[in-house]
Amino acid sequence: MATITERVDCCICDHRGLIENTTVVLRYTTRDPYAVRIAFGSRRPMWGFARDLLIDGMNHPAGMGDVLVRPGHAGVHVTLRSPSGEAQLTFLRHELVPFVDTMQLMVPRGREHEHVDLDAVLRALGAIA
Repeated sequence: MATITERVDCCICDHRGLIENTTVVLRYTTRDPYAVRIAFGSRRPMWGFARDLLIDGMNHPAGMGDVLVRPGHAGVHVTLRSPSGEAQLTFLRHELVPFVDTMQLMVPRGREHEHVDLDAVLRALGAIA
């Protein structure tokens, strides 16, 4: 298992229009090769979503529902929606590129299935049943 973790600055605008500059932690692990996670620190939850949304959203609008990613003038906008509200994160594109590139080097697109431990998935499903 390999993991990449990177601290990235962003601007967060919440559903009330409040804006905060902050640093988030992006995390990708081959243990969960289809997902990327954003951690907001101890006072906010961690969000996980399909890594393809981040990869695609660097160049064109991607996603629907709870997570939307789209390119902007010099940045990348990530919209996160939940029943309790919505937040828009704006990242400078050049700060996301190294993370996205490394993530794709770790697990090339279309090869995510090679990193899934099916035995562990089946054990987890058995524990739920």
